[in-house]
This record gives sequence, structure tokens and C-alpha cells, in this order.
Amino acid sequence: MKYKLPISVSSPVAANVLRETLDELGFSYKAGSESVHYTRMALVAPLPRFSQAFVYEVDMLHIKFLVYDTVPSGPNSVLHFIEIRQLEEMVPDKPISDILKSFAAKLPRKPWEFSWRERVATGIILPEYMRAKKLWRKILE
Repeated sequence: MKYKLPISVSSPVAANVLRETLDELGFSYKAGSESVHYTRMALVAPLPRFSQAFVYEVDMLHIKFLVYDTVPSGPNSVLHFIEIRQLEEMVPDKPISDILKSFAAKLPRKPWEFSWRERVATGIILPEYMRAKKLWRKILE
């Protein structure tokens, strides 16, 4: 895995924005879906869960984008992610960074700006909220 970034919009919205971004930048890709494994904590025991992901595979760059939602705690809590996986070693960061910059610019709000409603439903001090801005800054520089 190259990157796993929390995003502040739902996976269907983010998937549409990613598709528009790839089209605009002229990348050819294969779109599909697959199941993504994640862990949900219940009391003190981790429970394995699966989520359906929107998948965009860019053959030219040998990378795969996955956009999906997770339910980390209660039934009203949802976290959204975009994950970039390398299909081959030594994928350069520059084209990925360019795609993510364009993607972030097209979103309805900054990818690390989660609403208070989302934070309260999921957990205000969830590590993903704390790390999101730092991770996105690192990529957008």
C-alpha cells in the first residue's frame, strides 16, 4: 500500500470526483468494485469487517485507487477513505501527487475538514481525524 487517506466526503461522491479527475488528466483506467477488509473495534475486541470499494486501476502508472466507507464504532459512525495501492514496485510519487491534488481541489470541501456532526457520531478524538490534515498536507505540498 502506498497511501491510505481519510476523506471528508462519502465514497460515492469521492468516486465520482476521482473518475472526473482521471478523465480530465487523460489517464486510461479500468473501473470496478471489490471488497476491502478493515477492523472494527467492539468494546476491546477487534472484529473483522468488509466494505464495498469503488476501484480505479490506472495501468499506465501501475496503481489502483480504492474509495470506500468504514463503520469504525457504532451504527451511525462512518469514515471514508481513499487508498492508493502499488501494483508494481518503484511507482513515482509525482503523478500520484498530481492526481490527488486535482482530486482534492474538486471535492466540495477540503478532504481533511470533517463536520462536527461526523466527528461526534464517530468519536471526536479518533486518530483518523487527527492525522488527516497532516497526511493530506504531506501529499499536497
